[in-house]
Amino acid sequence: MVGMGSRAGASRPWLAALGLALAALGPGAACAPSSLPVAAAGVDVASDASDPAAGAASPGAPTPSEPGRPPSLPGGEALQASSQATVELQFGACRGGDAESCHRLAALLLQGALPGKRAADAVPFLEAACARDFAPSCYLLGALLVRGEGVPADPARAAPLLVGACAAGVADACVHLGTQLQSGHGVPADPAQAAHLFELACQAGASHGCLALASAYRDGNGVAADPVRAADLDAELCARDFAAGCVDLGWSFARGVGRPRDAARAVTTLERACALSEPRGCNALAVLLEHGEGGAPDPVRARALFARACDAKVAEACGNLGYMLAAGRGGAPDAPGAAALLERACADADANACANLGKLLADGRGVAADPVRAAALFERTCEGGLVESCDSLGVMLVNRPPIPADPARAATLFARACDAGLAASCGKLGRMRLDGLGGPKDDGAGRALLARACRGGDAESCELLTSAAPTRP
Repeated sequence: MVGMGSRAGASRPWLAALGLALAALGPGAACAPSSLPVAAAGVDVASDASDPAAGAASPGAPTPSEPGRPPSLPGGEALQASSQATVELQFGACRGGDAESCHRLAALLLQGALPGKRAADAVPFLEAACARDFAPSCYLLGALLVRGEGVPADPARAAPLLVGACAAGVADACVHLGTQLQSGHGVPADPAQAAHLFELACQAGASHGCLALASAYRDGNGVAADPVRAADLDAELCARDFAAGCVDLGWSFARGVGRPRDAARAVTTLERACALSEPRGCNALAVLLEHGEGGAPDPVRARALFARACDAKVAEACGNLGYMLAAGRGGAPDAPGAAALLERACADADANACANLGKLLADGRGVAADPVRAAALFERTCEGGLVESCDSLGVMLVNRPPIPADPARAATLFARACDAGLAASCGKLGRMRLDGLGGPKDDGAGRALLARACRGGDAESCELLTSAAPTRP
């Protein structure tokens, strides 16, 4: 937590060892005193300081926290709505050179406590306080510049501000700086330095630092991959009710990564995350409930949880809810409602949602049929790694006018999905080989592919193995 009295002069010796000299980060502009705005007459933030559709892709596996996600922007200490006299007193002290008063005024603006004012109005106060070596203000200004919230994004200028605040002991500044170094956002990418900063911030008690460090260990980003260490960090966070840690720990139990696979423990851990008002936890819990992991399937509750998380703007949850509505899972089917949700989630780059939207558009369910756009969605998500979309695109290239037929490419797409373990694609490719479609006729290869698909659970391929005249996909 940012201390209101921290000043940037108290440099920590470990920062020099990191080699994070300002020159190496580029010519970021230092804070310089600026003319302060006049306080509006009659103006009186609570801080968030511490984030039926046949063949449709079902809700995806619970996903871990976004790697390197920095903490939400704080506005300093939580402040109550202030009277005009209090604001004028703080303003006078700020103009007189008191950096903490400037910071408090900025906090009021960032927290929306001054009617008619915007977050951008906080910048001159933060610049003034930062120029007086008040580290929390340097951190907040840097964070605003990184995110582009209320001001034009300027990550290169943000970096030296965050270096100074991190050196002064503002742990969340170290997390933001580490996130920049991890992604190369405005600075040269250096995942190893980023992981070291996350470690330091975590040791200083910053939960977001521990979360980012766990993500680095889970992905092997800047450190040797160590899923057990990642899960240990998540468990420590969850034990102190830091909900994002519970989400990632639940993911570890659900997939057996860093912890023995234990669906029941995954459910209870994600129940805790959801109870702590973490919408991603509610979404992940709903995925397990919909699939019946850790107990009997409960599509009714899953649908309700997806709706809750979608209302909290979790794009993946909106896509999952769209799937439930399209398939009539957990309640009555609602194709138009499904299409609207899938459009929304697809616009937020949820690949499963785009694939499921493509299926609705291909079949004209809930929306006007648009096979051309459906094919484009399948193309995009197939190239993004969703093999179910490769299969769907292959079908359209074989027999879905007005899409131009291209059986050779369809065969390549079915082979790609088959190699990735999609049994139905093996069956489709087998039928093409038997028919000599998209390549030379090859009965042996065709029947071998049908057998592979049958072993994978594709009932149609099992039937076709005994059929004298297999049909095309």
